[in-house]
Amino acid sequence: MTEIALNPDLDVDALATAFTEKKRLQIKKALRKDDALHIHSVLVNKTPWEFTYCEGETISSIPLVEMENMPPQERMALARRVAQTAQQGFGHAYNTFTFHQEIEKGNYLDHPLKAFDDFMTSEAFLSFARKITGDDTISGAGAAASWFGPGHYLNMHIDSLPEWDLRAAFIFYFCPTWRADWGGELKFFPDKRGSYVEEAFFPAFNALNIMTVPKYHSVGVVAPFAGAPRLAISGWLFAGKVPYKVDNLT
Repeated sequence: MTEIALNPDLDVDALATAFTEKKRLQIKKALRKDDALHIHSVLVNKTPWEFTYCEGETISSIPLVEMENMPPQERMALARRVAQTAQQGFGHAYNTFTFHQEIEKGNYLDHPLKAFDDFMTSEAFLSFARKITGDDTISGAGAAASWFGPGHYLNMHIDSLPEWDLRAAFIFYFCPTWRADWGGELKFFPDKRGSYVEEAFFPAFNALNIMTVPKYHSVGVVAPFAGAPRLAISGWLFAGKVPYKVDNLT
């Protein structure tokens, strides 16, 4: 199994200083290049994706193969209901693989993303996260893979889970050919009204976004002409021991 590691050339002290200004940062060349290429290949070729969506107040998921085999009228009806939810408030529609949650349950232990899970929960990564954020209480991480294709989105929300002592959120991007006009940007807002965008981080290859929480943010709609999937692994950094009960990691 491939071992995943951070890029040894990262200047952690400089990154920590840069983080203090806005409490968020996009770090380029975060992993060793071969590791990032490996994870990209796994996400493209060896990931059992599910389509996740909001319908009313319910978050649901369907194996992607079942979604693709759905009769067209049934799929269109689902799309309308999901869109109606998004029009009225919080909503999302994209593909996901909650690999960390599955591994915690004892599933997918031989999947290639087990190596990323080991990396993400390792002392090396957690120590790095503590240094960047300045938060010495960070003790663990949980994450999921995501694939945003044309028309996919994640409406404005704030990361807040009562059963988690959340300290920061992170997103590793694996998008070798992304263009800004394809959308899919991580957008930050000053409040829930979203009167303006404070900053936006666009998908890239081997980039790590890290930010303190809570913070209002969203993932912009991916354009219908996007020429590649928005592939990422994202999740949260927490303090203490957390009961693993997560419906959606984005």
